[in-house]
Amino acid sequence: MLKVAVRAGDVVKVSDGYARNMLIPKGLAKEATEGKCQEFRKAKSAYGRKEAARQRKRRKKTCQDA
Repeated sequence: MLKVAVRAGDVVKVSDGYARNMLIPKGLAKEATEGKCQEFRKAKSAYGRKEAARQRKRRKKTCQDA
C-alpha cells in the first residue's frame, strides 16, 4: 500500500499499482511525503483565508444593498 495525497489535501492509502499507473501519471495525486503534506497544509490554509475574505466581502455587499 502506498500513501498518496489527493487534490483535496486528504491522504489515502491505495495499492502501489493504482497509484503509480493511474493516479500519479494523470496528476490526480502525489506520493504523500512529509514535504508534500506540508505543502498541502499551507495551500489549504491559504485557500481557507481567501475564501473567508470573499465571504465577508459578499456579506458586506449584501448588507449595503438591503
